Amino acid sequence: MIASWFDTLHVRRWLTLVVILFLLIGVPAQAAVFTPGCTAGVGDAAALQSAVTLASLNAQVDTISLAAGCTYTLTATLTVAADAGNLLSVVGNGAILSGDDTFRVFTVNSGANVTIDGVTIRDGAAADGAGIASSGTLTVTDSSIRDNAVSGKGGGIYVSGGTLTLTNSTVANNSAASGGGVNNQATAALNNSTLSGNAASTSGGGLSAQGTTTLHNTIIANSSGGDCAGAVTASHSLVEGGGCGVINGVSGNKTGDPALSALTGSPAYHTLQMGSLAIDMGDNALIPVGVTTDQAGSPRIVNGVVDMGAYESRGFVGVSPAAQDVSEGGEAVITFSRTGNNSIPLIVDFSRGGTASYADYTLLSDGSPLLSDQVTFAEGITSVNVTMSVGDDIPAEADETVVLTVTAASAFDLGTVSVSTTTILQNDLVVTVPTSDGAGSLRQAVLNANAFPTDDTITFSGVATVNVAGNHLNVANNGSLTIEGEGILINGTDTTTIFQVAGSAVVIMNDVTLADGIGGNGGALFNSGTLTLNNSTVSGNSALDGGGGIYNSASGTLTLNNSTIGGNSAFVGGGISNSGTVTLNNSTISGNSAFVGGGGLSNYGTLVLNNSTVADNSATNFGGGVRAAGTQIIRNSIIANNASGTSDDCGQLGIVTIDVDNSLVEDGGCGVINGVDGNKTGDPALGALTGSPAYYPLLPGSIAINAGSNALIPPGMTTDQVGRPRILNTTVDMGSYEYAAATLLTVQLTLQGRPPAPNAQWASTVHVQIRPQGGGTPYLSGDFTANTSGIIGFLDLYPGTYDLWIKGTHTLARLHTITLVEGGNILTTSVLQEGDANDSNSVTIADFSILAAAFGSSVGQALYNPQANFNGDAAVNISDFSLLAANFTKIGEGGGAP
Repeated sequence: MIASWFDTLHVRRWLTLVVILFLLIGVPAQAAVFTPGCTAGVGDAAALQSAVTLASLNAQVDTISLAAGCTYTLTATLTVAADAGNLLSVVGNGAILSGDDTFRVFTVNSGANVTIDGVTIRDGAAADGAGIASSGTLTVTDSSIRDNAVSGKGGGIYVSGGTLTLTNSTVANNSAASGGGVNNQATAALNNSTLSGNAASTSGGGLSAQGTTTLHNTIIANSSGGDCAGAVTASHSLVEGGGCGVINGVSGNKTGDPALSALTGSPAYHTLQMGSLAIDMGDNALIPVGVTTDQAGSPRIVNGVVDMGAYESRGFVGVSPAAQDVSEGGEAVITFSRTGNNSIPLIVDFSRGGTASYADYTLLSDGSPLLSDQVTFAEGITSVNVTMSVGDDIPAEADETVVLTVTAASAFDLGTVSVSTTTILQNDLVVTVPTSDGAGSLRQAVLNANAFPTDDTITFSGVATVNVAGNHLNVANNGSLTIEGEGILINGTDTTTIFQVAGSAVVIMNDVTLADGIGGNGGALFNSGTLTLNNSTVSGNSALDGGGGIYNSASGTLTLNNSTIGGNSAFVGGGISNSGTVTLNNSTISGNSAFVGGGGLSNYGTLVLNNSTVADNSATNFGGGVRAAGTQIIRNSIIANNASGTSDDCGQLGIVTIDVDNSLVEDGGCGVINGVDGNKTGDPALGALTGSPAYYPLLPGSIAINAGSNALIPPGMTTDQVGRPRILNTTVDMGSYEYAAATLLTVQLTLQGRPPAPNAQWASTVHVQIRPQGGGTPYLSGDFTANTSGIIGFLDLYPGTYDLWIKGTHTLARLHTITLVEGGNILTTSVLQEGDANDSNSVTIADFSILAAAFGSSVGQALYNPQANFNGDAAVNISDFSLLAANFTKIGEGGGAP
């Protein structure tokens, strides 16, 4: 090794002496080509240093050709010294010269003439000019000057004298005190180059131009400390922040975001994103002579006009939509498109991903299956549609995705959207047929739900009645199952129990009616799991043993909210037979019958009645309403008008726990004493059963009115079974229904610009909402038209304090707080201010534009717009203008309709 090192050193010294000798004796030296070596990607930095030194001594045109893909990490700065007439050309071939965050990469002394092509100069560190410091003649083409840092001037390039010509190059992510990318104190010409992501602590994050600086077809953007400081002569260039006197639209220049992509390639460059301000905005006449390609090696002019910056956009290919849904059995269309050079044929490759298997769908082009993951554009064609045909299978599947990603397109860039995701929505839980079995049936939907480990929802499409015959539907899913009925009738066809809910299952049924089921236990439902019925009805079912409507086993938890169990029959527990836990909230048990006992309810477990009504049930033997054989907790409820051989309303069987508070048991059964614990006995004065789910209204004078306890209302219960407020007149009623006396409201509108009433101009339409005070779901919401005196009447309201929000179609909204009492109420509104032509609850220049477009027109004319006719006189004129002007910039109250 020592001998080898000695030989290398000896040769270098010998070559140096030879050159010096030639110079001394006047014999012309020959042009030299140096090729510093590279091993496994690591360049011979010492050989490179020697080559630069020797080239500096030679007055001929010397070339240093770096190894492609190689990184030369320097141990000292490469200094090109001045010597009369010398010219050094450094050909990078994509190689990297690194200062190792310790040294400046290049110094070009005064008198030296250096050309650098296809090189990455990075990681330099110095006081000034960490990438290059030049006072000579410097030409840089197709190169990248990046990630260099100085404490002074010119993080990437510092030009203290001489000239700089920068062409098709990128200066990125450099930093300095002044001129983070380039600091020019002499003469510099930047042609089709990009300065981006550079930073300066004082000024000129991208460029500090203190000498003579020319920008042609160049981009300076994304800088910290300002894009450009000083003065430049710029043509067809973009300076994002508009520094150095660059004005948008002057001399073809632009300001604003050029939409650069992240650095890519080697030497690194920024591609232009789709829609970039720089695309086709350069000037072909400003391209330096001989430049035919961009930094990436692609044609310098595409689509007829050169782009600004180092990179020429080649056009874009993309795919749309970015996301869409399709149902099983349906079709979705994915569109591949291109912009830019459309005159050539094009093949675009894409990849497939997602959770769906190829068997779930077929991709078609022109009706035929695609044989490969490619789409072909003919000449002049800008878009190609691919149709995804999705199969409709019966087996249970969750939602699946198909992801198509554009991967390659020769001579084109990827557009803003290059990935399209289509979600195949499973219809395995959608009931589409009324029949008992097969594809689209409720039975198949339940089977599919059982197969899914997740929470599932069954819905119905195109059917009003679903029949279940033969065997019951067994719900045994691992997650929860919600059945969104939306009024569906599920009919047991007098052949089977409709549902059996297994012990592990959690089931919620919303707005369903279960009818005509029959079974041994549970005519409609046999529950061993956790079952909740909301706004639902169980009627006309029967059981040979227990639970004509529902049988709740010892492991079952059953909750009924705003629901009705009616007209069912069984041996015991005509409506419900319970051995587990049953809770009824705002619900009604009526018209059920049992042969032995518990016409409405037979309880051997735990029964909780909250604001519920049990009435008109019957049993031959015992407990026409309730057969109490377990734990009974009865609050704010009514048990009345039931019939039985023994204990009409509530029959206690043995020694059991009964806790009754603020409830009415008509015959005093189950130990209820009038006046004790807020309880009552006697006739509750129930009206006829009505509504769906059915309920009993309270008649005027009922002893159940205002006789409940607000403290016993379950958390979250804010309305009664009908949807009225659960508390009216300060105290809750007993039973599922909240009584409200007739409450009327007369609203007198106060309008602008009208003649005295009565007059047709007062017959305005307004949107009114009556909401809970302070916000919440409106009790009343809709459009109402006043009479010719501007009066609107509202019936069947409830006493209480509310927010009333009112807005005309072209007025600002007003928000009033009103307290309604039984009988008549009158509200005169605040002035409804006119001028909101676009109904946005504000009066702005947009409303003025609508008025101006219709000004001078009247009803029947083409330009007439009723939204600009603020005073209702069938014409748009100066009166309407005056109303708008008076309210200009005002904003309505209440934040708009929710």
